[in-house]
Amino acid sequence: MFGALIDTYTVGSATNLFNNDKLTVNEIFDYSLNYGVVLAGEGRKLQPCLENYITKETEEIHHSVIKHVKPLKNVLTRNMRIDKTRSLFDATTKMYQQIVITSVSLFAFLFFLGIAASYLSRFLPHLRTPIGK
Repeated sequence: MFGALIDTYTVGSATNLFNNDKLTVNEIFDYSLNYGVVLAGEGRKLQPCLENYITKETEEIHHSVIKHVKPLKNVLTRNMRIDKTRSLFDATTKMYQQIVITSVSLFAFLFFLGIAASYLSRFLPHLRTPIGK
């Protein structure tokens, strides 16, 4: 698996599954705080009752979430600069490939520029400037 989009409440309520050094957080999407309930089948009959309860007990629900969801310490406090610089030395990443292509292109350009300058100074002597004069 290369990646997953996981709700922070899910991760925070099951920290034993996600506190692993191999897991990293690349990006956190900022969005407004919302609570919801998924209803299906016969459970849809409870919708009016649940809407009423959620409207009246929003503060209690909020405190319950705070009580049962733990913050992500190991995953979120990891040094992101180290994770970003790893891609500089990993040949499979796009950043590494771009750096290699840019470096080789620059070297080839300077090499051919040197050959052109050498050719011009050798075969067109009137373009040479004397060094000591």
